Amino acid sequence: MRAMPCLIFAVAFALWPFGAAADSAVDPLVNDRPLSELVASQDYLEDLERYLIGYETWVGPCPDPQVAGRIKTLVLQKTVSFPEVEAPMEAQWIEVVRIAGCTNPYERPVYVTVDQGKTVFFAHLLGSTRTQPRLQHRALNNLIAAEKSAAIASGCPQTQPVRVITTAYVSEFSTEYGRAWRETWTIANCRGLKNVPIEFKPDHTGGIAIRFEG
Repeated sequence: MRAMPCLIFAVAFALWPFGAAADSAVDPLVNDRPLSELVASQDYLEDLERYLIGYETWVGPCPDPQVAGRIKTLVLQKTVSFPEVEAPMEAQWIEVVRIAGCTNPYERPVYVTVDQGKTVFFAHLLGSTRTQPRLQHRALNNLIAAEKSAAIASGCPQTQPVRVITTAYVSEFSTEYGRAWRETWTIANCRGLKNVPIEFKPDHTGGIAIRFEG
């Protein structure tokens, strides 16, 4: 596999809609190895590229994605649960990677941690969604399954993926069990673009119910 261009490691700090980065320069240890050393290694870069090509091919807006380079690395201050790792024990960070190969290149944020010696990645959807990894994973899988069936029923080939182009936070409102919110996720199938309204609403179990509207 062609390795992603090896950029000089630099920790950048900023506030993101999906999590807060650390507010002071740090280089945490990951499995007794400095993070700066890990993210500069050839194995890590190849794993990151392999993961991203798979993700973008499956659901990204670019049909022929190319990993063009890493833009920055953000060390997270707040622990975030992953679909595969509910309680991460190691440091967590975000890679922001440039994806090319289509008319409009874009920057894909990717959550990263290490669990039992294995690097775990989770690509974050583009746009302003407020969903974090575990909730986003559930919503995305449900959406793709439903929209894939609908696309096939409308005449799209079974091999044609349903792509998520972007997401948009719309509004929030109060409920009996806490603050709920609405978003619109824009998808594409062989018929073109479609806006899917989604409601995320806390329920009596302490979880968040997902409802696709319209």
